[in-house]
Amino acid sequence: MTLPKLVLSPRLDFTYDRSLTSAVNLGIGLALGATDDLSFDTHVNVPLQSASLPAIHEFTAGATYRFLNLDLVELGGRLEFGAFTVDSGVPDDAVLRMTAMVPFKLHAGKIFRLDAGVAITGLFPVDGSTEADGALATYGSDPNIVGPGIPIQATIQIIEPLFAGLDTGFGMLTFREDFADDGCFAPLGLRFGGTIPMDDRPLADVVGNFTFPYFLLGADPEPPATEVWQVGVSVRAYAPL
Repeated sequence: MTLPKLVLSPRLDFTYDRSLTSAVNLGIGLALGATDDLSFDTHVNVPLQSASLPAIHEFTAGATYRFLNLDLVELGGRLEFGAFTVDSGVPDDAVLRMTAMVPFKLHAGKIFRLDAGVAITGLFPVDGSTEADGALATYGSDPNIVGPGIPIQATIQIIEPLFAGLDTGFGMLTFREDFADDGCFAPLGLRFGGTIPMDDRPLADVVGNFTFPYFLLGADPEPPATEVWQVGVSVRAYAPL
């Protein structure tokens, strides 16, 4: 849930999204373990899609505090601030956001881990006319894809350096009464990755994933929705200071 004290963790996330057209995105992140129970992190994205799509830029800064750390269970709190801007040529076309989350982890030895939680996000446009909104959602380094506000991620350690996972959950893209039902969604994704060790400690994690981010969508009359999909690769390193 949090990094060990004084461990610096840079991260790169490369994603390719496919819906009506394609979008490519590079996420650059950095996290630091201030104590064993408190981590700070930040990330920005570099949109790489073609000029036919307006580029979305995102910046996020957050902190995670773990207040319960047992052999089987971890429980914490997370607060995250972010901003979206769109290269659309419209002045003040930006949205500020704040996400509050209660993350939860369940361990079964070194073989199985379940990551879950609840996240609520406030969305605040700065154009002076659009009303603020909320979402049961999370936001990663790819601004084109929204994650569920109740994420469920199951991970199995296949052998010592290799692991695989199944990702799902439940989210709401908006709290507005007229659109809330249509904006409910559940993703379905698979992960496969491995840890590169050095001197009896992890040096880096490399993870590949394939996801249908809106596998079940309230607005889709004929589920499942497989027209939108995402493939990605993440590399995260760990460097003690």
